[in-house]
Amino acid sequence: MNDEQDSHPVRLTPLRAQHRWLRIAAPAFLFLATIAGSTGAQTTRRVVIQLPGYGTPILLDTLGLWRDVPAKASDVYRIVTGVYEALSIADRMNDPVGRYVGNTGFRKSRTLAGGPMSRLIECGSGMTGPNADLYRINLAIVTRVESLGEGKARLRSALVASGEDVSGPSRDLVACGSTGALEARIHDLVLQRLRAR
Repeated sequence: MNDEQDSHPVRLTPLRAQHRWLRIAAPAFLFLATIAGSTGAQTTRRVVIQLPGYGTPILLDTLGLWRDVPAKASDVYRIVTGVYEALSIADRMNDPVGRYVGNTGFRKSRTLAGGPMSRLIECGSGMTGPNADLYRINLAIVTRVESLGEGKARLRSALVASGEDVSGPSRDLVACGSTGALEARIHDLVLQRLRAR
């Protein structure tokens, strides 16, 4: 991914839309926009995605809880990239300028990060159990690291998902909610790796 800052959004290839309305409403799956601040001196990078099953774009970098980490932001950023690898989540979005790590468009079924999908997301339940364990799941997750000064940082992970019932003919997409478990695990693994250094 190009990490140069400019005034134009960086567009990535969308997932193939499954429904006609998605092809019309979501021509781009993600763009990483650089927006000038009020003084023109600062820039803010925004992660905007269009996930199948959602009718409007999602500002992914505004979701989730900030969690403190007792280390330099540059060190935390490097550790987060290793955590993604340990969780078998390809970090296709790797931005050392804005300190973003993530994957804004991948699909999984049944399991993720070494456990059942239903531990991480909620898509409702049916007669056979949690839908998250049965549906094909579209996912986007991004972690941002921010400096809090000398030797202090914080990180925020945000996960959004939608599910597709592949057992029937309609293949309807539904929005799913995060349980917060994956976001918390990313933070815990970062702390574990810091302690082990």
